[in-house]
Amino acid sequence: MSNIDNSETFCVNPYLNLSIHPSGVVKACCMIDKEYITDDGYQTLDKSSILKFWNSKDRQKMIQDLNNGNRINECRACWNEEKAGKESKRIRDNKKYQDRVLDSTMLPVVLDLSMGNLCNIKCRICSPVHSTPWMIEESKIINNPKYFKNEKWKSFKDSFLENNSFVWDDIEKLLPNAEHLDFAGGEPFYIDKHWNIIDMCVKNGWSKKQYIHYNTNGTIFPEEHIYIFEEFKFVDIQISSDGIEKKFEYLRHPANWNKVENNIQRFIDAKNNSNTDWLLSICISISAFNVYYMFETFEHYASKGIGIYINLVHDNRGIKILPSKIKQKIIDHLMSFESQHMPLQWKKDRDMVCRHLKSTSFNPDPWKMFLDEIELRDKVRNESFPDTFPDFYKMIKNNGAL
Repeated sequence: MSNIDNSETFCVNPYLNLSIHPSGVVKACCMIDKEYITDDGYQTLDKSSILKFWNSKDRQKMIQDLNNGNRINECRACWNEEKAGKESKRIRDNKKYQDRVLDSTMLPVVLDLSMGNLCNIKCRICSPVHSTPWMIEESKIINNPKYFKNEKWKSFKDSFLENNSFVWDDIEKLLPNAEHLDFAGGEPFYIDKHWNIIDMCVKNGWSKKQYIHYNTNGTIFPEEHIYIFEEFKFVDIQISSDGIEKKFEYLRHPANWNKVENNIQRFIDAKNNSNTDWLLSICISISAFNVYYMFETFEHYASKGIGIYINLVHDNRGIKILPSKIKQKIIDHLMSFESQHMPLQWKKDRDMVCRHLKSTSFNPDPWKMFLDEIELRDKVRNESFPDTFPDFYKMIKNNGAL
């Protein structure tokens, strides 16, 4: 690794990681809010090529800023997680690539490819940016049939068209150097065109050195393609789930709990029967919706003997928006539990979430927006937050936070 003095800000991701967002923008990683701009001023892949973003002065400036100790604001998700005692993506990746010799002109070794917002569900913590059902719901709410023709959605569509050489030609150029492929979305198993990339890696023999990772909602088991994972060096499937039973179905509408549970077992069986190395895990995104029920979700998946990753939601559905009195009640509640299956990890993850609750200040405006959104979505989706989360709702109501 380069000899960097500012270890508190240094990050390998601008050197090694190229992240394509469903909106057609290019970034350093999935966590950052900063979007690269080409030297001729373009911002999306329907207007310019991947390599022009990668070779831009904008990316070089980001590298220098972080190397010089500048905590750039767009990286605040990692700064906030580190403040809460969590090992952020920055820290994890710095450790992973600590022996790598870095050069700002090198090609990326990590390709994080979210090939559009095509999805089959509309999670409560999501938005139209990552979900087409969300787009449909928004158009109905605002009663505007021209919603889909809005200029802001043009880059979403045009960036990933089959004939967009800005994307596909450059991906083909970058794949031979890629050691790690990340697929998200949308829902990656719902986006058929990503299999073209997989097939290209296998046919050219690149897959034998590649680590392939998916963030999937668990509603789809890719039975017709599961065999192809045998051709990769390592397979990493991470299934997103934020609750159990009715809470799961509320948070990940209209996913079916029993179907996803069955798919998880099928992934477990595929892992156990594979000749290649697999990592199978659950990603639990902790938000204001589900933090009170974090233990029951954690313990359910811990009992399956698969990995668990706790993801903190950082936008205005995150736990930071909760009133201070409610935060303390939640801390007391979570501290009362001990895991039978993963006691050390539970303690570590619980304590990290509690530190984050303590370190964030209350702002009444996002809280009101959160409550208003619950009321709106409940009406549109014919659901009920009070009925689905009765204990949490009662605590909120009894403590004057409604």
